[in-house]
Amino acid sequence: TGESGAVDTELTGGEAYEYNHVTVTGLQENTTYYYTVEKNGVQSAVETYRTGDFDSIQMLYVGDPQVGASKGQPQGSETLKEGTGAANTAARNDGFAWDRTLDIAVAQNPNLNFMISAGDQVNNTGNAKEEEYAAYLSASALKSLPTATTIGNHDSLNADYSYHFNNPNPTGLGMTQAGGDYYYGYGPGLFIVLNTNNYNAAEHEQAIAQAVAAYPDAQWRVVTIHQDIYGSGL
Repeated sequence: TGESGAVDTELTGGEAYEYNHVTVTGLQENTTYYYTVEKNGVQSAVETYRTGDFDSIQMLYVGDPQVGASKGQPQGSETLKEGTGAANTAARNDGFAWDRTLDIAVAQNPNLNFMISAGDQVNNTGNAKEEEYAAYLSASALKSLPTATTIGNHDSLNADYSYHFNNPNPTGLGMTQAGGDYYYGYGPGLFIVLNTNNYNAAEHEQAIAQAVAAYPDAQWRVVTIHQDIYGSGL
């Protein structure tokens, strides 16, 4: 089942986009599935997704992919720039490196169940750049590797994050413009993702309580937040 809707054109330089969220249920463990995406009547190539063992977990953990953050850095004889579309050479550069990094990680760890990203998928704070999300999502590994993303401070200030990710079990707590806290279960683990750009600790406590109540028998409880616990920031 799925849903779609119009994207705020103020976030896309006036270009009209629609977001599409699809939820798939009933997947069996150790099973290969195939899917395609149809756009304007044109079918994409067939992609493969294989589920792993539901009794154990192998995950990849990454932090601050921050596609587009290389602006101002030298690249050959040029300096990377944060433009619009093809002019965003920083996003192009970082998207290439991100794709290569995930390819290497998957090759070294072929039995991964999913990836956790601890926030700042993109760099541009407040002023959304579609090419940064496009570069993040275009990594070839993400065609078959599920990713549980966290809202970082660079993702938090508008709805652009919520258009690109379809998170399970949203609690409606810890909300910013990008979204809020959510949780999911996998094998023996309960995974809780908090949007700590919202400083209301009482709401995060409620979200954790909801998650624990939904998965009372989980052997492990793993919480992901973006901001570090012991740093000097709020």
